Amino acid sequence: MFLVVVRALVEATAGAQAANVTGLSPADIRHRLQGALPRVLMSDADGDRLTAISERLDELGFITLVCDPRLAPTDADRVLAKSFRLEPDQLVAVDGGGDEHGVSWTAIEAIQRGNRTHTHKIEEKTVTRKFDATRAVLSGGLILTRKEEKITVRQTETAEPFALVQRSDGEPDVMLYERRMDYRALGRDMQPSSRANLEALVRRLRAAAPAAIYDERVARPGFLTALPSSSVDPVDVGLHLVSLALRRGVR
Repeated sequence: MFLVVVRALVEATAGAQAANVTGLSPADIRHRLQGALPRVLMSDADGDRLTAISERLDELGFITLVCDPRLAPTDADRVLAKSFRLEPDQLVAVDGGGDEHGVSWTAIEAIQRGNRTHTHKIEEKTVTRKFDATRAVLSGGLILTRKEEKITVRQTETAEPFALVQRSDGEPDVMLYERRMDYRALGRDMQPSSRANLEALVRRLRAAAPAAIYDERVARPGFLTALPSSSVDPVDVGLHLVSLALRRGVR
């Protein structure tokens, strides 16, 4: 379980009081809360203990929450759009199976931006022959070399930008990955590059749903790397924490 700070006090007295509540040093608290909030201040398997600490911090003027990172939605819970239509009253996302998912403009509560990193591992096998004196002697000079195989693993990482359309009507959120979509619905606004097309689509969405909150914290350097390790992809945990903060009314 995570104890998450979505708004922190900067006064020295508040830091000292928070240290008494959490058992952390003021310097450790400052370090853990550096950068864009929300930030995970503590993690513990005892959710009741974290809840008690959260309530005491809130009494000091902090805004905190306790959550289980394992409950963070993943792409398995979302609609992964392959194409889309922009209609007067809704966004229509079409998934890989051809099913259509309508999202009313008024139901879009937030648009989060980020990047998901894909890791690719390639195994390369090389075969070389080396002189083997023992074989040469035993074979009477008929076999002079031995074969050696070497396997090298090469790893590359690529980041794919996305926009997550989050909705307030209880239906699945819609994930828009830059390089997985057909952008022909943009018409004359369609650009040669997928990056420009995603940006154009996001501008259209924001114009059609002006009440939706636009947030780029997950895309900021250092935001995801500051998260404690868990069994869930840090991108999904980060999106979940920002979503929880927004629903607490904290931007």
